[in-house]
Amino acid sequence: MQIVWSVKGGVGVTVVAASLAAGWARRDGGAVLVDLCGDAPAVLGVPEPSGPGVRDWLAAPDTAPGALARLVVPVADGRSLLPRGASTAGRTTSRVAELADELVALGGHVVVDAGRRDAAPEVADDDLVAALCRRGRPPRVARACARAQRRAVSAGATAAGVVRGTEQGRCHDRR
Repeated sequence: MQIVWSVKGGVGVTVVAASLAAGWARRDGGAVLVDLCGDAPAVLGVPEPSGPGVRDWLAAPDTAPGALARLVVPVADGRSLLPRGASTAGRTTSRVAELADELVALGGHVVVDAGRRDAAPEVADDDLVAALCRRGRPPRVARACARAQRRAVSAGATAAGVVRGTEQGRCHDRR
């Protein structure tokens, strides 16, 4: 499982996560993209799934084993999507570790688009990303941005690697 996240929004987390899932699917025949932010369908070029998703699973007080796997929607070319879902229930920190375990149980290549560390309002702050990072390999997405770098340092965030995005015409460079 790979968890793609950032300390700042707008740096390309969803694009990197979708690209990783596409690469794994091409290489090994299948990958699941877990959408915690709600941007994945647009990046994949598919309509927003109308059924339940991760938020709905988190909001349920109890679910049968394998219930999360049944929410996965095939997209194309071996890629599947576990959509964000529509539930607006309050924070459900009690199920964070269980969600992380269920995602690991999906097997194969699972790529989690965790967006910003504080972007999933249905779970408390960093609990979900921290639980997922303990069970996977968490690359962080960044771009040459002083604010993003300050946030990363102040958050004490650790990552197994960094994907650094650059943009033509931006004033940020190695300096």
